[in-house]
Amino acid sequence: MINGRLLSWSKTLIIVAGITCLPLLSLNSNAQDYKSKYERDLHMQAFEYLELSDFESAQRNYSQLTELNPESWQYALEYGLAFLNAPVKKEKSIKYFEKAIKLSKLDTLPEVYYYLGRAYQLNHQFEKAIETYKTFEE
Repeated sequence: MINGRLLSWSKTLIIVAGITCLPLLSLNSNAQDYKSKYERDLHMQAFEYLELSDFESAQRNYSQLTELNPESWQYALEYGLAFLNAPVKKEKSIKYFEKAIKLSKLDTLPEVYYYLGRAYQLNHQFEKAIETYKTFEE
């Protein structure tokens, strides 16, 4: 019974942590340097889809955004979230989280490592998940 409660509590904690991190990302969306009004509007719409859990629509928009600005770590991160939170194709999130970490250099949000670890875990890459979670905890 205790293990069941602990498991339930840990799932609740993960959900709360995920919900808590989305507003942090939205604060950061204002920091994005847009090349055009079209890019800004597309990003705002993509992020809204992400917040509304319309992951398929978010993926379509982030696909366009990553073509418009392939050097944006923020687009890579949010595109990864659109795959990680979707019911299928979670494995696609890995390359976007890895890209976000590579592009962000010194100012990487620690949460990116959490999301990457989660993506590895869900795709049965347990050794990589453990190492990435350790990086997140540091």
